[in-house]
Amino acid sequence: MTDITDLQSNRHTVRSFDEDLSLLTAKVMEMGAVAEKQVAQSIEDQQNRASALASIAETQAMLVAT
Repeated sequence: MTDITDLQSNRHTVRSFDEDLSLLTAKVMEMGAVAEKQVAQSIEDQQNRASALASIAETQAMLVAT
C-alpha cells in the first residue's frame, strides 16, 4: 500500500522535472533566436562587404580606363 508521503514526494518530483524541462526549453529557444540573429547579421555583413568590394573594383576599373 502506498502512503500519502510517497504520493506527495512523487508529485513534487514530477513538478520539479516539469519546471526544469520548461526552463530548458526556454533557454534552447533563446539560444536559437540568438543563433538566428547571428546568421542573419553574418549574411548582411557578407552582402555589404561584397557590395563594397564591387564598388572598389568598379572605381579602380574606371581609374585604369581613363
